Amino acid sequence: MEGKVAVTGSTGFIGRHLSLHLARAGWQVRAILRPETTRAPPAESEPVVSPLQRNELTVAFNGCDLVIHLAGKTRAPSLKDYLPANAGAAEQVALAARASGARLVHVSSQAAAGTGTLQKPRTETDIPDPITDYGKSKLAGEQAVRRIDGLAYTILRPSAVYGPGDRDFLSLFRCAWRGFFPVLAKPDSAFSFLYISDLVRAIEIVGCHPQALSEVFFVAHNEPHTADDFLSVLARTCHKTYRPTRVPRNILWLVMALGVPAAKLGLNPLLTPSKYREILSEGFVCSPKKLQKATDFTAQVNLNEGLGRTHAWYTCDRNALEAR
Repeated sequence: MEGKVAVTGSTGFIGRHLSLHLARAGWQVRAILRPETTRAPPAESEPVVSPLQRNELTVAFNGCDLVIHLAGKTRAPSLKDYLPANAGAAEQVALAARASGARLVHVSSQAAAGTGTLQKPRTETDIPDPITDYGKSKLAGEQAVRRIDGLAYTILRPSAVYGPGDRDFLSLFRCAWRGFFPVLAKPDSAFSFLYISDLVRAIEIVGCHPQALSEVFFVAHNEPHTADDFLSVLARTCHKTYRPTRVPRNILWLVMALGVPAAKLGLNPLLTPSKYREILSEGFVCSPKKLQKATDFTAQVNLNEGLGRTHAWYTCDRNALEAR
């Protein structure tokens, strides 16, 4: 299917990849830019400036067949600081999508559902139990979308997303380039991962598929990895010998405690209380089976290939990254 699509959060990591993918697939992409943004719009898109408020967004979405909501906040000192961006804005976008007659793909997060293990991956039928403020705010966003009568929507919960342009994995690569592999989580804690090109394919598919309406789906590669697996693959990718360094829990706690006042001052600490809980959790594994069954979508890029592509991009653009 091709048509007109509006994308919030279009200047972010996922938004740029998604906008370019959709444009090259034949969609007319409308990049929704908040008035305060200083970032350039994605290539091959039509920029439209609008606050994330219902009335203004209804105008911005006019004529669009599909709205994809990516905008949100991934770092904040407390739940109350997350909620306006991750729940309040989701409600405004959803109301505007309904008013404009567009279908909505709301991109949430596995964090909204909670933990999962290799033995018991998290599924869509499990009662959500987020362990972080970020996850709680993303769940509140999902609930806001689902409360709106008459809205044609799909909710996606991606696992940990990575790829060229991502900065969250950059610190891990920087450690790996130096031959340092800190083991923060328990070595047998497992996680689901998702390469960026697979996520943007999934978003496009559910935005058109009749079996995806009014549904919630996890999206992830079907092969999860333990923390030890991930670091060993990262070591091979960076052409380093894998010698893991276990970081004691008391050191993690100290770094987290020092980060609390830093977060209140608006800084980005190395470790927040939410991230500390994630590190000590049993893992974040989710099952992609429901999405596969409904739409035939399967993630194609495994961890070896995905980290290789990401490493190549980081290495090529390393000077630009280091300067940011």
